[in-house]
Amino acid sequence: MWHQKIQYLLNDKDLLEHLLVAKTPSLDKDKDGKLIDTTSVQYQELAKTYQDWSNKDRKACFNILYCICDDLI
Repeated sequence: MWHQKIQYLLNDKDLLEHLLVAKTPSLDKDKDGKLIDTTSVQYQELAKTYQDWSNKDRKACFNILYCICDDLI
């Protein structure tokens, strides 16, 4: 039951993907593995995308931990 509640909560907050997808920062390479100039617009976009994902991931973790009894943590 707890599992379903967490899924509904995270889905409502648009954070459900963080249970299903792990993301690693590869800011210095593009999707083909080629090096990206760190001063380029592409680098800035990748950095922003990862930062946004990371912030949402922290929110998802907080919501999960908040819904667990202290004794279980």
